Amino acid sequence: MLPKIIHQIGNNQPSAFISRCLQSWSAVDEIGFERVFWTDDDILSFLASEYPHVLAMFKEARTMQRLQILPGILLFTILAATI
Repeated sequence: MLPKIIHQIGNNQPSAFISRCLQSWSAVDEIGFERVFWTDDDILSFLASEYPHVLAMFKEARTMQRLQILPGILLFTILAATI
């Protein structure tokens, strides 16, 4: 079974609007979900630790490319941990 985790991605200092949007998800906490907020620094540290061969490519990618790459990597990591 997949863990009940919602991964939220944003930069190191989200704007007030983005912070309110992220906080609007707090209702899912009551039904057993965990929310994890990934900052730019968190993502780079995670990739350096777990997927160093992907790090250089990720750093060169544009924002939209990063937003497409990261969910796949996170999903792969979560699924691999549940097997």
